[in-house]
Parts: sequence; C-alpha cells; structure tokens
Amino acid sequence: MRKRKILLIGGTGVVGSALGWELFKNGHHIWFLARSGRDGRSAKERVVRALSFYGNNVNLSTPQVFEGDITLPNCGLSETNCQALNGIEEMVNCAADLGFGQTRRQSWQTNVGGTKNVMRLACKLGVERLHHFSSAYVCGKRQGVIREDDLSFINDGFHNVYERTKCEAEILLRDKSNNHFDTVIYRLGVVIGNSVTGAIPGFAGYYAFAQAFSLLRRRLVAQVKKDTEPFKQVGIKLEGNDLILPIRFPCDEKANLSMMPLDKFVEIFVRISAKDSSKGLTFNLTSKAVSCRRLFELILEVLDIRGVSFIGKRDYKKSEGIEHQVLLKLEDDIYKMAQNYLPYVFEQREFDVSNVKSVLSKYHSPEINENQVRKTLRYAMRQRKNRRTGEME
Repeated sequence: MRKRKILLIGGTGVVGSALGWELFKNGHHIWFLARSGRDGRSAKERVVRALSFYGNNVNLSTPQVFEGDITLPNCGLSETNCQALNGIEEMVNCAADLGFGQTRRQSWQTNVGGTKNVMRLACKLGVERLHHFSSAYVCGKRQGVIREDDLSFINDGFHNVYERTKCEAEILLRDKSNNHFDTVIYRLGVVIGNSVTGAIPGFAGYYAFAQAFSLLRRRLVAQVKKDTEPFKQVGIKLEGNDLILPIRFPCDEKANLSMMPLDKFVEIFVRISAKDSSKGLTFNLTSKAVSCRRLFELILEVLDIRGVSFIGKRDYKKSEGIEHQVLLKLEDDIYKMAQNYLPYVFEQREFDVSNVKSVLSKYHSPEINENQVRKTLRYAMRQRKNRRTGEME
C-alpha cells in the first residue's frame, strides 16, 4: 500500500481524530493542523489527547502538529511552516462549526470563510487532492431522494445556519475556476459510536435526545423519591428501576434518520479516498434509513423510562385540565432541551449512494440494527455517569 502524505485539518474532533488515528497507525505520513485550546493546551497536546482515545499501540509522541486556524489567512500558518509542508499530496478538511444555534456570521466564518482559506492553502501547497467533510443534511428542508450531485437545496431553505453554510461551502468547492486540485466531498450521516463497542469521543446529534431524556429522568427520580404524592396525581411514579412518565413527545410516524457508525465511516473513507475514480465526486456516507420513532423507543428503553407517547407536531400543545399542567411543563422542558434537533423527527429521506457504488464495487449502505443503537446509548450514558462521578473508564 502506497504511503500517502496528508495534511489533516480538524484532527481533534470526533470525525477528524478517528480518521487521523486510522491513517496514522497505517503508516501514512500525517501532518496535523489544529488550534490551541481555550484551556491552555497546545495544538500538539490537543491532537495527542484526541488520538489517545483510540489506544496506545502507536507512538503518540510522534505526530507532527502545526498550530493554525482555518478562519485566518494561510489557515494561520507562517511562511516557514508553509515551506515545511511542501511535498504534501493531499489535504483532509474535517474542521467545522457544528453549532445549530450560532449566528450566521459565526457559522459562516468557519464553514464558508474557513473553506475558502483551506482552498487557498491547497493551491499554495500544490496539493493534488482536497478531501472535504460535509453533512448529508446539507439538503436542508428537501425531503425524498437526496442525490449526491445535487446542490440546488438553497431553493428549499434550511433549518439552521449549519446546514446553509455547509451547503455554501460545497458550492465553493464545486467552482473549478480557481482550483488547481481535485476535490472529493463526503456527506456524513448522523455519526454514532463504534458499531461493535458503541465507543465515540464526543456526543452530538442523536445523542442530544438521549441527553435530554436522561437529564429529565435524573431530576424526576430525585424529586419522586423525596416526595411521591404530588407526582402520583399525574401518573408519574417509580416501579422498580423504571420511571413511569406519561408525557407526550413529538415525532412523525414515518420520519427517519440516516446514521453512520464511526468505524464504518472510517473504513469507507479509506477505501474511497485511495481510488483515483473518486476525484471530483460527492459521496453520501449514510446508512439505510432508521425510524425516528424506533430510535426514541430505544432511548427510553435504555433509560428505563415507560409511558411516553408520540404525537404529531400540530397536537403538541393541546392539553386539558389544570391537573395536566405539571405534565405540560415537563413536555416543555424536554422540548426546549432538544429543540435544535426536532425538525428532523418530522422528515423522511432516502440518500442516493450511486457515486459510492460506482467507486466501490459491491457496496451496500450499512444497516443500523437495534443492538448497535443500544450499545451506543449505553456507552454514552456510562460516560456521562463517569464524568459526573469523576471516574475514568
């Protein structure tokens, strides 16, 4: 296998660290570009910490790390450092502002302005190929079949600035007029933990729903144990370890999500990125669609919560009688905690993978089974508990 020379940007995040570890341990020549931390950690310390999540059978003292920031010209690299990177053949851009509630300016600065700076650096370094990570949900409010080569989503609108700015970044990358390199775009589905162990170094997306219900459960269990009577009146009680919680949660019966276990994504990326035939293409790296309602049922199962019912968006605020105000307040609480992600539980999509199939023979989109989901959730809940108690796993 040919050893590639790669500059990896964003190697401290969930996606970037998984890729960095895989490429690094397989003997490729990897240079990392990362920011120093707000906690005072250097860029090198942050990269080593991120890679350490995956094990210690690689000498983590040896990664070559350049401190930089994609929101700055030359991505924050000095001319001396740019010269030191001469000979780089490929760049992998995993850096992004993932916030849904950011201002347009904040998100644009990293996701669009940062992409411009990455492209300019790619030209300056004379790289042959730029691998760019996007999201399957650049499709915004578009439903139905989402084609890999389609970039007309602006006409349908977006749920948040993250979707919009990631779409705008793709439009930039597809403009060949000033590019002297080949571009490959990878649109990731909702990233979840390792398909075998459930392990993942960070929690976002689907995990936000689990966190919201987990916080609500912890709070209610403490309150019910302290004073049972007020909750009995509205049907909230403990039965063994189960919390009986007769609230409603909005979720369309036909809504679905496309996910991607972290290890499967890394495996597919490594295969695609090594193929000359991938040049200039966009790839939907997504699983077969998974029912949102079933995903929520699994969250509740893992958290030992029973009694939650699912309703349509239009029925959400309907409630009768003063005795239901306690339940309505709890519904409002869970709604607010998960509100940035709620639009996705009313939509139905199928992600086309024609380009993936054209490059990888005999490719089939990964299927997410229920045991995998349970493992990812249990891992997340275990990590959350360990962080609260100060334990390390």
